Amino acid sequence: MSDGSPRAATARERGSALRPVGGGMVPEPRRICSPLVHHWNAAGQGERGRLSMALMAASWPLYQRAGEAEDSAWIVTFLLDDPLALAAVVSARGLGSPAGAADLELEPLSDTSLWVASFSVPARWHTRYALAVHHGPGEPEWRAVGSGWALRRLVSRARVDPRRPGAPAPECTLTATPDAPPPAAPAGGYPRGL
Repeated sequence: MSDGSPRAATARERGSALRPVGGGMVPEPRRICSPLVHHWNAAGQGERGRLSMALMAASWPLYQRAGEAEDSAWIVTFLLDDPLALAAVVSARGLGSPAGAADLELEPLSDTSLWVASFSVPARWHTRYALAVHHGPGEPEWRAVGSGWALRRLVSRARVDPRRPGAPAPECTLTATPDAPPPAAPAGGYPRGL
C-alpha cells in the first residue's frame, strides 16, 4: 500500500542492483553471457586452437574491461579445467543469488575440458572464491540446496583454484580486478600452509 509519496526505484526496477560502497553506489556483480563462450562458438577450428593455447597459458580467472571509461565495470570469467567434470560451480562473496546456485554454475566450453562462467563486476572489486566439481552419478548436491547460506556451506568443502597456487588462505583463492586495491589481510594474517 502506497502513501502517495515519491519513492526510489527498487534495484529490480532499475534493471541492475546497486549497493553502497565508500559513500557512493556501485553495481552489484551479475552473471552475464560469457564473451569467451561467444568468441569460442564463433571461431573456426584454427582460431579455436590458438585460443585454447592462449587460455591454457593465461592466469585465471580472466579479466577484461567492460567499457571504455577508466571506472567502467570489468568482466571476470572463472574457468576450470577438468575433463571428468559433469558439473561445476563457483562460490564467491558477492556473486549469485540468495535463491541458489543456478547463476553460479559454470558451463562447458564445447569440445574442451574447460568450464566457464562470466560476471560483470565493479571496477574496484575483489573476492575470495572456491570451485566445486561434480564427478559422480546423479545431480550435483548444490542443485538441491534451497538457500544461498546452504550453498555457501556446501561449497565451503570446495577446492581452491588449482591454477592459482600459493593462495594466502587455504580454503579459498583470492582474486581482484586490476583496479582494486589489495585486500586487507584478516587480523592475525592468513594461515600458513605446509
